Amino acid sequence: MENLKAKSENQLKEIVKEFNISGRGKSETLAIQNAFTNLRKEVYASIDGCIVFMEPEAFRIDKMTIKERKEKFLWVFMPKIKREYLVKSTIQVRIRYIDYKEDSVEVIRDGKKRLINRLQENSL
Repeated sequence: MENLKAKSENQLKEIVKEFNISGRGKSETLAIQNAFTNLRKEVYASIDGCIVFMEPEAFRIDKMTIKERKEKFLWVFMPKIKREYLVKSTIQVRIRYIDYKEDSVEVIRDGKKRLINRLQENSL
């Protein structure tokens, strides 16, 4: 491991970020699970690089809303109450990701090597 660090800069980075996430579901559990699904999407969208590890460090429910409505069969028979839960939460996440440099990317096309960056790769 020391040889790897001596040869080049460590490209594995670690940060801690806080996200405000909401989720909805038919129960409290499903709403919180949906919030964590939305968290995953939000983390992937906010980090440039390849995410290796994601760990929630803190979770706080800021607001939980329960919507109730009464449903009846043919508007008269068998009334039952339907509930939908909406959770707004703040989640603090530790993220480890690989931060590769653009100058280390090369494309070999027709036997010719060319260094590229993100702006040039669309024109290839």
